[in-house]
Parts: sequence; C-alpha cells; structure tokens
Amino acid sequence: MAKTPAYVQMELLVADSSCSPSLQELVPPERIRCRVERFRYSKSDVWKEPSSSSYIMVVLPGDQTGDPEKPPQVFRPGYGDKICCEGILLLPEKPLVPGAFDYGKYLRRTGIDYLLRAKAVCMKNDAGKLPFSSAWLRKLLDVRDRLIHETVGKIQNASIRQMAVGILFGFRGGLSRETRESFLQSGTIHILSVSGTHVGIFGLWMLLLFRFLPYRCRWMPALAATGIYTICTGMHEPAVRAFVMYGVFLLVSAGLLRTNAWNTLCLAAVLILLWHPESFYTAGFQYSFLTVGVLLCTGKTAWKISSFLWDRPAAAYVPQRYVRRKTMSFQTRLWGKRIFCSLLFCAAAFIANTALGIFYQGFCPLGSVPANFVLIPLASWVF
Repeated sequence: MAKTPAYVQMELLVADSSCSPSLQELVPPERIRCRVERFRYSKSDVWKEPSSSSYIMVVLPGDQTGDPEKPPQVFRPGYGDKICCEGILLLPEKPLVPGAFDYGKYLRRTGIDYLLRAKAVCMKNDAGKLPFSSAWLRKLLDVRDRLIHETVGKIQNASIRQMAVGILFGFRGGLSRETRESFLQSGTIHILSVSGTHVGIFGLWMLLLFRFLPYRCRWMPALAATGIYTICTGMHEPAVRAFVMYGVFLLVSAGLLRTNAWNTLCLAAVLILLWHPESFYTAGFQYSFLTVGVLLCTGKTAWKISSFLWDRPAAAYVPQRYVRRKTMSFQTRLWGKRIFCSLLFCAAAFIANTALGIFYQGFCPLGSVPANFVLIPLASWVF
C-alpha cells in the first residue's frame, strides 16, 4: 500500500472485540482494528489484495450519512463483520518532540501499519458466512453482549452504566475525558482496563461458585469460565499473564503438588512472547510483569513484618508498660496482618511502577496507594 497519504476505497474485516452491534447502551469505539481484504485507489482502478495479512486502524466518522438534512447515524459493526470504507490512508504522525509518546510505534507493535480516516463507511451487503476462526468468537462475543445487557442495561444513569461496563469488561469508550483523567491521575486507571486484577478476582469468584464440586474437579469449570472471560475482554497481555498463572495454580492444586510462583510467572512471559514478541515493548506487559515480580519479592518480607508487629514476638522489643495485658484474638491478629500486608503490597506496586509511570504518563500519582487499597476491594464486589 501507499507510503504517502492517499484516498482509498477498502473492504475490511472487523477484528476488534470491543465492537458490539447490539449494545445500544454503550458508546461504540471511535477507532476500530480491521483486517484489509482488498483495496483500490479510485473507482476506475481494479481491486487489489494485500500481499500479506495487513491490519489498519480505522477512525470512524461522527456522521455516516453525510447529509445535513438527515440525523446522524451511529455505526455499530460487530466482530467479524465486513465493511466498506472510503477515506484517507496515512501513516501515523511522528512525535513532535524527542522522547514523547510515539503513536505510530505503538500501533506497529500491535501489527498495525496504517491509519484510515474514514469519510464514509457502510456494511458490506454480500458479506457471506464468517470463517470458522471468526464465527466461534463472534458467537462468544454475542453471549457477552447479552450478559452485559442483562446486568447493566437496566441502570438508568449513563455514567454509572459506562463505569460498570468499564470495570467488568474494559469498555472505556463511553467514559468522559474528565473521568478517565481522574482515574489516570489517581493511579487507578487499571481498574478500567481488564488486567491481572480482574482475572484474579473473576477466577476467585469462579472457585467459590463451583465450591460444591470435589476439590480436584472444580478447577475444570473454573479454568474454562476464566478463559472465556479473558477472551471476551480482548486477551490483553496482563490478562493473559494472569490467566496462565491462574491455570498453572489450578492444575498444580488439582494434582496436590506445589510449584514456585516464579516458575508460573516466567512461563506466562515465555508464552506471551512466543505468541507476540513485540509485546515485550508494550506498557501493559512491562507494568504487569514488573509489578508481579516485585510483589513476589516482597511477599515473605511483608508477612514477616506483619507477624513481628501483630504477634507475640513483638512484645520482646516493646517496654512492658506499652504492652496490652489482654491478648488479641487470633482472628483480630490475622485480619490485622492481612490489612497491613495489603498496604505494603500497594506501596511496593507503587514503587515498582513509579519509573514506568513517569516514562509513559509523565507524572507520579502519589495517592495511588490509598486509592488502590480502597478501590480494589470495592471493584471485586462489582463482579
């Protein structure tokens, strides 16, 4: 395809799992990932097929009618739909200053080389049947859409509805810019993008849901349900990492075995890099694996510190007049240690992500420790 801006006509296959043709409650994304089927540069030109599998980012127009007398239409394609587009094909602009965010490099790492600023877009009438690889995922996403409609469709407040869908499935298109900026500045933007936290919470609830099954059998439905959830949310690197670690944990537990957590973390990294080597340079991959690695390093230390402060050995280092005569109950000490460890984990994650946050976002969210300590338990109840 052209290396300079050019006006083109394209037939595309929608390859973006965040698209939904049936969810009227959600604001459709402004940019969708598509695979190029064929293209031409003018109506008199012959249709050409790309030499290899090529993906582009389509920037949808705000009004698909192009007629000022008609009301604007919202274009809602679904995963696997074939669409026709006309617009300007161009390469992403380079950053204005050295060291700034390079949007073009970000797109290339996800397999996208071009942007298409669409002037007109419509569904292809003779789309035909989807290939098997797309048909089963489309059916799965249709089930997801019905689930979203049943769970959040009755919420009257639009902002609360969009917030709930963002927490559950990572749809952020309907959130206002001010809301996203607030989450970003507080260091809790990961709540609105499906990450390891979401997969971990979902997997925990699945284990509780299938608790009626024998211990060595409940891992199968729990793993299957968590895998389906990971696929429905787009299979981002943090979610895939958490799913691999969750799966290894379940398989090892079902076999009544033990393994080192570092082994599961390294296995997840190897599988993701074999699947997509460019993931190593993405912010999601770096944030996810660095944070989990730091948490694994600080886990035992945090528990030792909490045991020193809440258990009897601490009394040996405190003057007797400051020691309580009444010994705390086991449950009180246990929950005290858990809360203290949670604060230490939030602080460790904040320290681990400080450098990456400054590099990618340009600021350091100092309030992320208490914000995550409060929001993560609340987000778990949304499920």
